[in-house]
Amino acid sequence: MARRTNPGDVANLFIRCLLSDAGVQLGSFNKKDWDNTLAYFENKCAYTGEPLTAKTAVMDHLVSHNRTSIGLHLYGNIIPCTAQANAAKRHLSLQEFFDSNPTVLSHLSAEEKAEKLKKIKGFVKESKYEEKVSRIKDLATYCNAQYEMIKKLCEVNKEYIANSVGEPVIEDVEDEIEDIPQDTLALMPIIDQNSNPTPAISKLFGKAIENTKIQDLAKEAFTVLIEKAKSSNYHKDLLLKVQDLNYCKEHLLLDFPALKKIVDLNRIKEERTVSNQTRYYQVLFGENEFLLTSQWYNPESNNTAKKKQKSKLVDWITTMLLVGNVSVN
Repeated sequence: MARRTNPGDVANLFIRCLLSDAGVQLGSFNKKDWDNTLAYFENKCAYTGEPLTAKTAVMDHLVSHNRTSIGLHLYGNIIPCTAQANAAKRHLSLQEFFDSNPTVLSHLSAEEKAEKLKKIKGFVKESKYEEKVSRIKDLATYCNAQYEMIKKLCEVNKEYIANSVGEPVIEDVEDEIEDIPQDTLALMPIIDQNSNPTPAISKLFGKAIENTKIQDLAKEAFTVLIEKAKSSNYHKDLLLKVQDLNYCKEHLLLDFPALKKIVDLNRIKEERTVSNQTRYYQVLFGENEFLLTSQWYNPESNNTAKKKQKSKLVDWITTMLLVGNVSVN
């Protein structure tokens, strides 16, 4: 059984197709372009200066190929780098990446970093990448409009299916569990085959969803996320997203970021407060790094805007948190 596809995933894929089509219309990117790019950077990582081979060279989009950044797969926006540098840069802009001083760049002096920035910017200018992209008017606005349209279409589809099916059909437990990723199974309880079968999705982290308070599910979920982020680029990126207010509003119906980075352990009381209100638990996650927001509402809440927050969290856990480790820039 494949995992449920999230409307946001569908919309993001659509935007990637749109951006790919735009890149093709503006000249695309071929082997000759890649050879010229490697030659420009002297077969070295554009970020770190490390020598590259045909096997170790990784293509990185300077401007990320996604809805947020609107980067195209086009000559001038693709540079060679090591896999380590690619993973460290993620979706950061070029300037943000260098300013964040990641470990992969720690061996470079300030002068060397400035030289590499200048060389990369010179490459982009020579390629006339920005000039080509400017031919497509209001591309970012168009992409965002299409993104929202596709998400709404997915909701229409879901409503159509629900109305057609009527009473949901529940599969047997064995069929439900068969293709679930192993890291998800590790978080589920062992099911007694002699008891009444329970759909695998009705339990998370060994707890029956309907009998578990949303704040307890949230504690488990974000503890798992922080642990996974130690070894997975995908979850590192997800960990950054749940510290972003706009992401949390959309995916978790929160008015504050789900996790808050602790700045000063000696001022933990102040860290918990936002707008003169206690908005975060006095609970530390990881190595004293994060606080979890306390703004979680159970389905019986009087706040009508938050009644679906629990199902929203469960959907996020199953479709975003408990998935594989692949991250694509």
